Order: sequence, then structure tokens, then C-alpha cells
Amino acid sequence: MSDEKVDLNLLDSRLLTLTAEFRDLQQRFSAMESRLGAIEGRLTGIEGRIGGMEQRFAIHEDSM
Repeated sequence: MSDEKVDLNLLDSRLLTLTAEFRDLQQRFSAMESRLGAIEGRLTGIEGRIGGMEQRFAIHEDSM
């Protein structure tokens, strides 16, 4: 009986460790996801600005 309790205690501690590590990974991926979302937003803004510049240059070229 005492061997089974030791094995269950070891299993329990390993499971708690894995659960904590999994939570840590989830938090890290969530942080990375939000950072990538922010970068994507910035790139979309830059893309819009470049599109506006292209339109202005095209209008300028046509007027020349």
C-alpha cells in the first residue's frame, strides 16, 4: 500500500508540474498572439499610407 501512495504522490506532483508548465506556455502564446496582432495592425496602417502615396504619385504623373 505504501508503494502505491508514493507512486500516486509522484504522479500528482508531475501532473501539477505539467499543468503549471502548460499554463505558462498558454500565457506566452497569448502574449505573442497579441504582439503579432499589434504588428499586423501597424503593417496594415503602413500599407494604407503607401497606397495613398501611390495614388498621389499617379495623379502627379498624369498631370505632368
